[in-house]
Amino acid sequence: MSKEKILDAGQHLFAEKGFEGTSVRALAQAAGVNIAMISYYFGNKESLFEAIVERKTAYTRQRLEEVSHQTTASPVEKLDFVIDYYVDLILSNRKFHLMLYRELTLAQRKDFHDHILDILQKNWRELQGILLEGQDKKSFKQDIDTDMVIMTVFGVINQCSQTGILRKLIDKQDVADQEQEVRKRLKQYLKDLFHAYLLV
Repeated sequence: MSKEKILDAGQHLFAEKGFEGTSVRALAQAAGVNIAMISYYFGNKESLFEAIVERKTAYTRQRLEEVSHQTTASPVEKLDFVIDYYVDLILSNRKFHLMLYRELTLAQRKDFHDHILDILQKNWRELQGILLEGQDKKSFKQDIDTDMVIMTVFGVINQCSQTGILRKLIDKQDVADQEQEVRKRLKQYLKDLFHAYLLV
C-alpha cells in the first residue's frame, strides 16, 4: 500500500538525513510514488513525520498497556520489563531515536515539536501509571519523582545509543561485537539504580 510505503521510506530517510535534510521529492522517490501522493495522504512533511512517530509510539503504547494491566506481575516486574523493552527498542533503532531527540532540541518549528511531544506524552503517562501503581501497592517509596525516573531511563539509554561515544568509553573498536554485552550491562545498571531508588 502506498501509504505504508511512504511511512517506511520516511522513517528511513528521516533517520539517515534528519528532518531538515529530507526533501519531499526524496521521500517520493524512496517510496516509489509521486509527490502528489504524499500530499494526498499526509498534506506536508511535518504531518508525515508526526504519523511516523505516532505509528512507532502506538505499538510501544500497546505493549505498555498490556504490561500495566497484567494482574499477575508485581510493580517491580513491570518496571524491569519496561527497562528491558526500552533498552532493546532504542538501541535497535539508534538513528531514528537520536534524530528525533535532536529535532526536539531545536528552537524552530515550535508548533510541530508540540505535536510530537503530545504524541510522546501518551506513552509517558503509561510509564507514570506503572510507577504510581507501585506506590499504591506500597512497593515503591512515596516520595519518588516519577518524571525524573522516566527522564533518567531515556537519558541513560540515549547516551548509550551514541555509537561514537560508546566506542570511546568502552575502549572497543568494534561496537557491534559488544552489542549484547552493552545491552546486558545497561539493563542491569538501570535495574540496580531504580531498585535502590524506588523500592521500600
